[in-house]
Amino acid sequence: MKPKNFDPEKTLDVIADTFARNGYEGTSLDVITKKTGLGKQSLYNAYGDKKALVMKTIQCFGRKSAAAKALHDPTLSGREKIESFFEAILAEAADHKNPGCLITNLLLEKGASDMDVWKAASARWNETRAALRFAIAAGVKDKSIHARLDPEILSYALMNLLNGLRVTVRASNDLEKIKKVVRVSLQSLL
Repeated sequence: MKPKNFDPEKTLDVIADTFARNGYEGTSLDVITKKTGLGKQSLYNAYGDKKALVMKTIQCFGRKSAAAKALHDPTLSGREKIESFFEAILAEAADHKNPGCLITNLLLEKGASDMDVWKAASARWNETRAALRFAIAAGVKDKSIHARLDPEILSYALMNLLNGLRVTVRASNDLEKIKKVVRVSLQSLL
């Protein structure tokens, strides 16, 4: 039975966090029921099986994050959008309770073994890359970014920076040094 205050969107956020923290294979329905307070039948009725759950979390993950909002902020120049995006990612990374990026984690864990998860996670990865590409194009137009590189290639370079940053944060506790690396990287790319 679903709790009276059941919020499907907030529940998906909890489930996404659980998958990001434990991985797909490490997240059982028992773990999800403990985290959400829902029974297994309620989960099945609301979302479907475990695979359907992860597919739904892929669709909602990160869309309301500070990083996503920064990339779509119409008050910022193209360069400011990208800088604010990376600042928000660093702020998330500084929070030791943050499980990391569901999309990156799923691409690494399931990318070679589950085509459905790979396609869905890749599509979301490419949405972020497209948002970066649009910010780059806006920056070239508003002259906050130099037009020396193709926005498509630069968007891939920024995604490499993002994914490398996520690994570096996990491997190092020196957030100040990582912030400097991001600043130097953005200065050289933009």
